[in-house]
Amino acid sequence: MALDAVCLRAVLEELRPQLLDLRIDKVQQPSRDQVILLLRGNRRLLLNAGAGSPRIHFTELLRDNPAEPPMFCMLLRKYLVGGRVESLTQPGMERSAELTFRVTDEFGRESRRTLVLEAIGRRSLYIFCVHTVELTAIPWYLFAAKYADRPVLGISLQYILSLGSIWLICALLQRRRDLVIKLFPARRHTPQVHYTPRH
Repeated sequence: MALDAVCLRAVLEELRPQLLDLRIDKVQQPSRDQVILLLRGNRRLLLNAGAGSPRIHFTELLRDNPAEPPMFCMLLRKYLVGGRVESLTQPGMERSAELTFRVTDEFGRESRRTLVLEAIGRRSLYIFCVHTVELTAIPWYLFAAKYADRPVLGISLQYILSLGSIWLICALLQRRRDLVIKLFPARRHTPQVHYTPRH
């Protein structure tokens, strides 16, 4: 049974003081609809987007992990490990929980990452946001379960979103290239190197 908005609000109010400022040590994804955040102090936070019982809570149950972590898990590890929980909120009275993390990249710059759990029953999913909403990643394999009753719609949406993601990335790379050329025109020309043959 899915959590309603009132019960989810109570759960988040109980979790919030225990989560704030805890460090993310590791991220696991034992199944396609479960993500576990291993926190400092040997705490394990479960985010379950399963169709039967989407939920968020601490757990002590040890689950078997796949030999090769899924791509979504690797994405979360790349951006979240080492960060700290800054906030846990519920937008309005929606059945969703937003975990915001304060992270420091390899250049020492501080930024924010957001992991959203939409606990809305059989159409539950995760949304991971980098720098608020510039880049959004959804585990594509959830579309099969999300639109099990309308497979054609699910396949069409997956195809459209995949093309849109590719187009967006290409457009951002092109804008970045144009900006670099505009700011650093000297980089457009590769200096010629002359070699003197030895006799």
